[in-house]
Amino acid sequence: MPAAFAYYAAVDDRAALALVDLPVTVGGPPHDPGPSHPDHRAPPATRRFPRPVFTDRVDPVVRCGRLEELLTARPHAEVLADPRSARALGPPDRAGPLVVTVTLGLQRALAAATPADLRDAVAASADGPPAGRRDRPAVHRLARLARQALAADLLLYCQVRV
Repeated sequence: MPAAFAYYAAVDDRAALALVDLPVTVGGPPHDPGPSHPDHRAPPATRRFPRPVFTDRVDPVVRCGRLEELLTARPHAEVLADPRSARALGPPDRAGPLVVTVTLGLQRALAAATPADLRDAVAASADGPPAGRRDRPAVHRLARLARQALAADLLLYCQVRV
């Protein structure tokens, strides 16, 4: 059975772990950003959580790293050195699916990318032309999620189920 990936937005790492087993909620109470929020700012009083993106094609380690390289022109080593580059959250013995972080660099690059930028990055990061065509809708949905998350001052995460 292939892995399934669910990309979603949360205020911080703690909230991302807390949201794993909850149904998707739109709106809701504000959360404390905690020390893991990169800007350490207080969240807005009202927050809208964008719909998650479900895919079996865009893995958060290899594919997201490659997309970030292509969209930002950051070298591979620099992408991997980012502290949010597919970092697993929670203790290793935590029950439930694996949750990993998505870099702010990729989030910003996806949010700013034009449809042509996304098409080219998907084609360059795919295993071949058929895979690029199959993967394009998921990456476009991921870009929309990134734009919505940035507008709401949220971070991106990926839940991995195998």
